[in-house]
Amino acid sequence: RSSDLLSYICPQNVYCLSYLRILGSFKYPAHLSPLARSKFDFSLPKDCTKKSSDFARFRAEQESRPDCCALGLPSLLIMPVQRVPRCKLLLDDLLKHTPQDDPEWIKLRSACRQIGQVTTHINEHIRTHDNFRQMLRIQNSLVGMGAEILAPGRKFIREGRLMKVCKRKSKERMCFLFSDLFIYARPENAGWDGVGKNGWR
Repeated sequence: RSSDLLSYICPQNVYCLSYLRILGSFKYPAHLSPLARSKFDFSLPKDCTKKSSDFARFRAEQESRPDCCALGLPSLLIMPVQRVPRCKLLLDDLLKHTPQDDPEWIKLRSACRQIGQVTTHINEHIRTHDNFRQMLRIQNSLVGMGAEILAPGRKFIREGRLMKVCKRKSKERMCFLFSDLFIYARPENAGWDGVGKNGWR
């Protein structure tokens, strides 16, 4: 029955909303720069495993449990986010095949709207995170940059290679376009093919 299904899905929706509220209220330590924040994000579980033998032992014990289905900590951490789109697809399909005169139809429509809002919120966070990772990659590839590329409100748009026409020989250059910044760089320690071995300058 639809009511039985909703009784299962609605608590899951509450859990997802609680997860997002916790995620949204998380604050980085004030002294961390954007670059340090990225390292804080990606390396925290790995660092804890290396630095604490107790945590490493606890993690190994938990990951070996049958109900973990041989999944590691990184795979388990992403599961709440992956579950939401699946719930939305299920609810959309259920609403599509439920007559509008059914007493459960209004509840289903409300649940679809709520899970849709959560999905949109998650997708926005994913896009922001992907953009952040792109800028972090570019930041790490540039040599001799005085200022950090990572900045509040800045968005990565596109990158591409161009050829600078010179008298003797054309030289390769790399261009990075952001919402408020344009970077024109040359290869650092270029190899035989002109591509920078150690990034761009």
